Amino acid sequence: MSANDPKSFHKIIKTLDESNIPLENLVRRSLVEPGIAESPFMDRFVDDLPRLLGWLAHHDRTRDVMKQWAKEEHVRNVKSQLQDLTRIQTGLQFDTEKVTAEQMKSNPIDKIIGNVRSHAPDLWELVGELLEADSVAIRRREEVRAERERARSDSKGPRKQTREVDSGDDEDELEDTGEQLEAQRQSLSRMKQVTCISIMMQATNQKCNMLQGLVGIFLQSCNIPDQARDFLVHLGVSASVSTMNRAMKHLSREAFLEMQRLGSTFL
Repeated sequence: MSANDPKSFHKIIKTLDESNIPLENLVRRSLVEPGIAESPFMDRFVDDLPRLLGWLAHHDRTRDVMKQWAKEEHVRNVKSQLQDLTRIQTGLQFDTEKVTAEQMKSNPIDKIIGNVRSHAPDLWELVGELLEADSVAIRRREEVRAERERARSDSKGPRKQTREVDSGDDEDELEDTGEQLEAQRQSLSRMKQVTCISIMMQATNQKCNMLQGLVGIFLQSCNIPDQARDFLVHLGVSASVSTMNRAMKHLSREAFLEMQRLGSTFL
């Protein structure tokens, strides 16, 4: 059918209508029907699907329905990933009866990040995008970084030829400053992502509180007043005072047993 032939188009639509074949059924059946699903016709349909969806998302008759469907589907997907993340198998539950000093020495934050990226990649990406929602600020930061890189490249060659060899370490250190600042920014951004998602995880399952437990131990070790600790508990970023008291009691007993073990080796 020619795109410029409205008569043929109307004829096809009339045929579908008279055959009681809604467009929904036509598309669905075409995707599964042997001989049609693998045809070049359906290949072109799949290739053009992003453009079709974009058109449906902006057309007056389909815009609201499309946006509502997309929102519900995305929310359902993200909620499912969050629930999957809070299962005991992920190992993100802070057990006051099993916490050890060795666990504290390892990097639990990296474990949380790894588990979130593995079990809830869409949630991780969504929170990251929301934390950097200002596209103007991001573009400005990238432009500044690009300008710094250009200036460094322009000055790198001549300085290498004129400066002494033993000054190379200082020059490298200066050149690494930009990368270090960017690495620090990304690290802080990841920490914010972990904090936001950890609050969601604990709201979904109170036992899923790995980050809150770490913060609670830090606050306990700094002798933070109970009033301040309770405030952070209510914000969702720290475990309760009673939970941390049990954890510290367990860690103290573990340390006592370790000292006894070491003492016995000198006998």
